[in-house]
Amino acid sequence: MLDLGGRDGFGGRMAHIVGQSRYQATLYPETLDEVIAADSTVRVIDGFVDSLDLAGLGFSNVEAEATGRPPYDPRDLLKLYVYGYLNQMRSSRRLEREARRNVEVFWLINRVRPVFKTIADFRKDYPEAIAGVCRAFIKFCREQSVFGGEVLAIDGSKIAAAASRKQVITKAKLAERDAAIERKIADYLTAMDEADAEETPLEPTKTDVAAALAALRAQRAELQQQAEQLVQEGLKQKVLGEPEAKLMRTPRGHQVAYNAQIAVDAQHDMIVAFDLTNEGNDLQQLHPMARQGKAAVGADQVSVVADTGYANGAHGKQCEQDGITAIYRMASGSIRRASNTSAAISSATPERATAGVALPVRSSNSSRPPTPNRRRNIGRKPARPVR
Repeated sequence: MLDLGGRDGFGGRMAHIVGQSRYQATLYPETLDEVIAADSTVRVIDGFVDSLDLAGLGFSNVEAEATGRPPYDPRDLLKLYVYGYLNQMRSSRRLEREARRNVEVFWLINRVRPVFKTIADFRKDYPEAIAGVCRAFIKFCREQSVFGGEVLAIDGSKIAAAASRKQVITKAKLAERDAAIERKIADYLTAMDEADAEETPLEPTKTDVAAALAALRAQRAELQQQAEQLVQEGLKQKVLGEPEAKLMRTPRGHQVAYNAQIAVDAQHDMIVAFDLTNEGNDLQQLHPMARQGKAAVGADQVSVVADTGYANGAHGKQCEQDGITAIYRMASGSIRRASNTSAAISSATPERATAGVALPVRSSNSSRPPTPNRRRNIGRKPARPVR
């Protein structure tokens, strides 16, 4: 091949590949639909949302009123929400920007431009309806045979709540606060007695002490009322302002949080079931989540895989009765099993697990026989360190 040295063969240099001018007008402009690929995800979002009965799910303004300011179509806002979820955009301000610059969003919501507050209010006002959309999508995937329906994986994650740790009340914390208030009340009463004993009492100080004493007694009454509520409701702890949440241990320390549970189908890693609890651990979640997952995929028999946190022999037995093979690892030293079977498992791997049997786990500090290399080193003195 003849090397022209970057020239076009006529003495001039070759030009770069250039596009069309942004100011060029065309007689037959391309439509926005031609820009979106035929297999684009937004086309699936559009078709799925249009197939839903939004009024039946609980959305309002599905049909616009004859008078008043026209609202946004909930279909457009739901499509924008689903698009943000699939593309990991949780911020309402980020979604507002995408509605102004993203060609896919232009096509999806017909170039409407809702502000961030409209997007945030949509998510805040329809939490149950959006959860219903998720269940409808699971049903849609089952009808399209997307789920394998043979193996499910269950796991949980701690999600931080809006309330802080200062809003958590327990019997011990209430008793501690009550004792502190009692001490303060006693100090104020002593101060009032000392003020009365003086020849020239200071009226302003006496009045301030009386006001503070009344405030402390009101606080003590409130603490006593909270303690009575804990007893009546049979709770060990309660989060003021967010009673559904609980103080629980998380990877980032103790936080007020929720325990989010999901069941995932193994074929395409699709979430088939979900739930939100305030249990501090996963010990009571194996059977409920396995049963939800089995119902979601519509199978007669499924296998469920979970980690050590779900090790619960009673739940494993319930799973077996419901046609679910529960496979999980047991903590070292525990004798709990998922069923009454006596099959022994020497290799602790899920692939070789007998149906319904919990798998033992060797702890990191458990004793184990020395390897051949270790046998050769038994009785030898350790080598001196090089100085």
